[in-house]
Amino acid sequence: MKKTLLFVLVSAAALLLIMSGCSKKDSGGPSNNMATYAGSYKLTAATVTAGGVTQDAMNYLFEPCQQDDILQLKADSSMILTDAGTTCTPDGSGTGKWYVSGSYLITIESQQNDTATIKSFNGTALVLTHPDELGGVPITVTVTMTKQ
Repeated sequence: MKKTLLFVLVSAAALLLIMSGCSKKDSGGPSNNMATYAGSYKLTAATVTAGGVTQDAMNYLFEPCQQDDILQLKADSSMILTDAGTTCTPDGSGTGKWYVSGSYLITIESQQNDTATIKSFNGTALVLTHPDELGGVPITVTVTMTKQ
């Protein structure tokens, strides 16, 4: 789960990771325009919510060597995850495709297709959510990536 979540949300990593959901559109909120999100990102926060309780999950979901990786989302839908800083063993770098569709769903195609809901984007911080399950308990994983 750690490796998939990273690759999806920070690879993508995301980190790592994701199914469907929806989000209301408001001015300054999510967009279906891929060029809006193109850029390089670094994972800056991860939380897990279960039963209405939210806890920091950065160190639980991501190894230290994954926390400094760079996810590059290109406007042409290509994606590059660079195992930057402290290198993981094996190296976590990879490539894939990504796209935004429907109710602001971002899908990262790599070893497996993963989808997350774009919760918010302010031009710098991209916040993604993903429903999951941990030990049979429904959880929501929220990952924040900051544009570099």
